[in-house]
Amino acid sequence: MPVPIRLFCLLQTIGLFLAHQGNGKIDFNRDIKPLLSNRCFACHGPDEGKRKAKLRLDVFEGATRDLDGYSAIVPG
Repeated sequence: MPVPIRLFCLLQTIGLFLAHQGNGKIDFNRDIKPLLSNRCFACHGPDEGKRKAKLRLDVFEGATRDLDGYSAIVPG
């Protein structure tokens, strides 16, 4: 499966999971980061040598930065 489709599916899953929690405001470090750490940090984490696609998901700024009109995570 191509990376954009897999990323879209992952983000949809995260969105559905968070929508069902119903505990108020979403916090990146509390709600999103633990999910990404299990599946994404090996290739998109703090190790610049292992990072793929210049995408860093372990920090809010990296996960939400503009990628030529797109971003991995859209706040809100």
